[in-house]
Amino acid sequence: MTDSIDRLARTIAEMYKQNRPRPSTAPRIGTVVSVSPLKVRWGNSVLLAEDRLFVPRMYREGLKITIGGSTYTVMPPISVGDDVIIAPDEDLKSWYILGVL
Repeated sequence: MTDSIDRLARTIAEMYKQNRPRPSTAPRIGTVVSVSPLKVRWGNSVLLAEDRLFVPRMYREGLKITIGGSTYTVMPPISVGDDVIIAPDEDLKSWYILGVL
């Protein structure tokens, strides 16, 4: 009897896994709360640590151009307080910084 109940429970759990709605991967707005190490807050309770974030080099280092021997900063690196556009992968394990607002 117990084996039948266990198999039924496993079957129901597997059916739920297969049919549950996928989490949304829509972009969200986060706020940089630390740059070394990098941490981004999303909402009131989610704090994304550097090991979960993929950050383009231009956001870490800034973007500079050189014209006629003079170097100009086109975009500074991200800093504390910056709002950033973030998007998760399908498992909500890794997050990508897509832009700075």
